[in-house]
Amino acid sequence: MMTRRVFVASALSFRILTVAIFATAAPDAAIEVLSPLDRIGAHEVRTLQGDMFHVQGLEMDGESIYVTSVDTQRKRAFLHKLTRDGQMVASLDLTDGRRYHPGGIAGDGGTIWVPVAEYSADSSSRIVQIDRATLKVVSSFVVSDHVGAVTVNGATVYGANWDARRIYQWTRHGAKLADRANPTQVAYQDLKFVDGELVAAGVMRGQFTGAIDWLD
Repeated sequence: MMTRRVFVASALSFRILTVAIFATAAPDAAIEVLSPLDRIGAHEVRTLQGDMFHVQGLEMDGESIYVTSVDTQRKRAFLHKLTRDGQMVASLDLTDGRRYHPGGIAGDGGTIWVPVAEYSADSSSRIVQIDRATLKVVSSFVVSDHVGAVTVNGATVYGANWDARRIYQWTRHGAKLADRANPTQVAYQDLKFVDGELVAAGVMRGQFTGAIDWLD
C-alpha cells in the first residue's frame, strides 16, 4: 500500500529528484503535491566524465558514484564507478548472455546490488551483488522475470519487474519470499530504503509525469 507520494512535473525530472529525495529524509506535507524542482532545490550538480551509454541506475556513497548503463548497439551491460567529482574510476561488464539490461541499483553496506535482465518483459534476470571497492561479483541468483530495479533491507532483496507491475521479495540467495501486484499505476525504475521505509520512483503509466512513492 502507498502511504505518501510526490508528483514531479515530467518523467525526466523524476530521475533528478530521486537523487535528492533518496539522499534525505521523507518530505513534509507541503511538497506532497505537484512540485517543480525549483521548489525542492538541487542539492548538488555533477558532470560525469567517461564512456557511458543509456544510463539506468544510480547509487552514491561518501566517496563514489555508481551508475549502470546499457549499450543497446553492442548489447552490453555495465556498472561504472566514479569519484564524487565525476571522474571515471572503473567499469564492470555485467553482460550475461541474453541478459544485458541493467536496472535501478541499491547500496548495501560494502556492496551494490544490480539487476541484469533480458531486454523484454516476461523474460529473466540475474540479480548481482558487487563489492563496492573492487567491483568484483560477490554473489548472484537468477529469477524468471525481467527485473528493472532492486533494493535490499536486512536479509531481504526487493525487486520490481518490467513496468513494475509486480513487486518481489527474495532471500539473499534468491529464494522467493513474496510476489504481489503493484498497488499503484507507477512504473517504478528505482527502489531505495530511506529511514527504514521503501521509497519507489518512476513514471505514471500512460503519462509524462514522474512520481515518488513511500510504500508499505
